[in-house]
Amino acid sequence: MENQEDKTQLIKNCAISFFCVCQQQMTKEQLIAWGKREDGPNDYMDANVLLDQVMVNHGIDTFNEDGEISDEIADLFNAIFDQANEMAVKTYKPIYSLEDLHHSINDIFEQFDEGKMTRNMATMMTWQCANQFVKDNNK
Repeated sequence: MENQEDKTQLIKNCAISFFCVCQQQMTKEQLIAWGKREDGPNDYMDANVLLDQVMVNHGIDTFNEDGEISDEIADLFNAIFDQANEMAVKTYKPIYSLEDLHHSINDIFEQFDEGKMTRNMATMMTWQCANQFVKDNNK
């Protein structure tokens, strides 16, 4: 790599390309699970091979003459994969569902009922959960 700025841009470009390939290969449900960090692309396809192809397409020789990957290339691979993961989280962020709201309210009530929180705390937390539900589902 010539300099850190070039390396950062290369990582970003590869991550965008890899993320786009994943979006084409994975279903909406799989992408949402990735965004929730429940699963990742490796759970549905051979993502390492796809990322290797993306890197080669961007001019990165991933294997040396001995057929091995250098530490520098392994670090680059991990940085690209991590950045693609962050893109998935931002793009397919979890939505606070009706089921989530139900469980949250039940948990709050149980804690209030057991004396683990005051009525004011329970009310405030209930409002926060309800507001999050409305925010996530009012699009």
